[in-house]
Amino acid sequence: MSWIDRAIIYHIFIDRFALPQSDPRALSDIPDEDPVFCGGNIRGVIERFSYLQELGVNTIWLSPFYKGDAFHGYQLTDFYTMDERFGTEADLQELIALAHRNDMRVVVDFVPNHVSHTHPFFLDAKENPSSTYRDWFLFTRWPTEYRCFLDVGVLPKLNLENSEARAHVIGAARKWLTLGLDGFRVDHIPGPSDDFWIEFHRTLKGEYPDAEFFGEAWMYNVRFKDLKTLLVGNKYLAWMFGTRVLMRHYKGIFRSLLDFEFNRLIREFGGAQITESQLRDSLQRHYKQNTGMTLV
Repeated sequence: MSWIDRAIIYHIFIDRFALPQSDPRALSDIPDEDPVFCGGNIRGVIERFSYLQELGVNTIWLSPFYKGDAFHGYQLTDFYTMDERFGTEADLQELIALAHRNDMRVVVDFVPNHVSHTHPFFLDAKENPSSTYRDWFLFTRWPTEYRCFLDVGVLPKLNLENSEARAHVIGAARKWLTLGLDGFRVDHIPGPSDDFWIEFHRTLKGEYPDAEFFGEAWMYNVRFKDLKTLLVGNKYLAWMFGTRVLMRHYKGIFRSLLDFEFNRLIREFGGAQITESQLRDSLQRHYKQNTGMTLV
């Protein structure tokens, strides 16, 4: 049995969790409707570690801390560098060591499908016709039209079928695991191909057999025209029949997934759309269909 089978996970949105004691402000003083960096960082997490212990959690899930241009961390400009606004590698290693001494695990969001439109590789690919990085992205009409995360133009999609781009991304994942992280919550797994994920797991699990990677797989609100941005093998079937079909596709590829189907059923029950007996029957079918996977 893996540690993730018994994980009680607490998600920390680094920028909004806690300011370090050296910052005289309070998060409540910063208007939340203005999407700017508020100042929360890993030092703030370390200083409030006792709070996490009191909650009884045994796994900390951090939002992305890589260098980027957005407070939420999902618009990367460098896979290999921590954004100084979120802290330093020394801070991260201190948090990991503190967690491990107290029988906790630490995972972080990993975002392999796309980068920020201000990433230097993307800028070079757009501006230089002979750029080394042109094939790292999926231009449909260079330099202005390209595949992205669904229809979000500020998030150009990486071409992970390019061997150099793939090695760059897997190498970044390796780099963060070497610092002691216990795994990743992996963002938007239908974006890259199944072949990419098979190599990702084979490479990293071979080097870090105790690491766990739980994926985000959903089809909610995905429009038909956006399917062209997804490389998952059963995207048309999953689009027609929903997230539960997409989740089952990853049996044998991902060992663990976020359980969006459970979330959907609970919402329907809470909204009186289904009865308790219907909820129970649906959950039994759901778990039976996904036997062999850990649903987080």
